[in-house]
Amino acid sequence: MNTETKFVLSMIVICAIIVVISIMNIISVGCGYEETSSEPPKTTFDEIVTEVTEKETIIKPSVEETENTTRNTETDELTSTETTTESQTYNTTTQIHNATIGYANYSVPSNNTIKSYMDYRCITLTTSKQYELQTIAYTGNHGIRMINDRYCVALGSYYTTTIGQHVDIELKNGKVIKGILADCKDDSHTDSTNRINPNGSVVEFVVDTKTLDSMAKKMGDISYVNDWNSKVVNIKVYDKVEKF
Repeated sequence: MNTETKFVLSMIVICAIIVVISIMNIISVGCGYEETSSEPPKTTFDEIVTEVTEKETIIKPSVEETENTTRNTETDELTSTETTTESQTYNTTTQIHNATIGYANYSVPSNNTIKSYMDYRCITLTTSKQYELQTIAYTGNHGIRMINDRYCVALGSYYTTTIGQHVDIELKNGKVIKGILADCKDDSHTDSTNRINPNGSVVEFVVDTKTLDSMAKKMGDISYVNDWNSKVVNIKVYDKVEKF
């Protein structure tokens, strides 16, 4: 074998070795990248949806929670409010018959002097609530018509026009007359505030004149029964309305 042939063979071997080494390096680098790659793992579509849903659940309150919050806020405002005006004071609650019932205090003209009365037979409109209430009323103490333990009274429209509504007539001497609205005074018969009649009557009692207390009948004033001969200083109107 001559020198040229040996040289060519040597070059071929060297080239072959270089190629083999290059291939091995390439394979080695590829495997190493796959094993040690710092590229973050790909997130699947389901994982993205789950993550977004969880964030919305945390950030966005439910409709029920929103409604509850609104209701609680409104309740707090209502139960904590005590508003005073020139003519009336609203209180939150009072205890009556072991039940919590709302009420409103209404002012009374200081010039009230008598407690007038009317016979229940004067209520003649058979389709009216006033007439209907008298069908379940009875003649009680001193000839005054009653519903349960409350006296039937008439008031000006300033106080209430709801027949059957419970009211308390508070007197200056500390007495409290438990009443129920049985009739409404005509606005044309009361003052500009619709509270008092020209004769000084704020409260008018519905009675049976046939059995009315003799002194009250003589004086034309219910004040002469039950230590009621004292001015009215306040009228308390309850939320409670008698069912009939």
